[in-house]
Amino acid sequence: MSGPSDVEAPRSASSDAEPLSASSDGAPLSAVDAARELTRVAAAFAGAFASLGAAAADPAVPRARRVVLAEASRVVGGHAAALAALVPESVLLAAARAAGATPPALPADPAACLAALGASVTALAARATPVADAALRRVARGVLAELADCTARLAAAS
Repeated sequence: MSGPSDVEAPRSASSDAEPLSASSDGAPLSAVDAARELTRVAAAFAGAFASLGAAAADPAVPRARRVVLAEASRVVGGHAAALAALVPESVLLAAARAAGATPPALPADPAACLAALGASVTALAARATPVADAALRRVARGVLAELADCTARLAAAS
């Protein structure tokens, strides 16, 4: 059985990136914590989708970088939906979902934004249990792999 260490931030992400989630005390996720934190991280991904998309539309940005930003926006938007889908629709968790609905502030720099998203997913996955949160851990591995790819392509397009 694998432990929390099998979900790590992308190697290309900044090690200084702060998680965007409010709670990173390392305690295992309760259902309420999971609903709140998944909602918060999904909102951060939705915000990053919009900001990366806006950066991709900026005519002052070189074409090659705009293409990479547009691809990163699409990837991040897809992961926003995947993370949001992990939040249970229980009426008992409505308050937790509402508490996590306010998107956190994102760094303006696209690479720093991707690093912050990766740090948040890593922090969330580190609190996930291997059995009860298997779907979250599986999604987190895919998200982190694609964020690393986006970060590398962004660096190459700079």
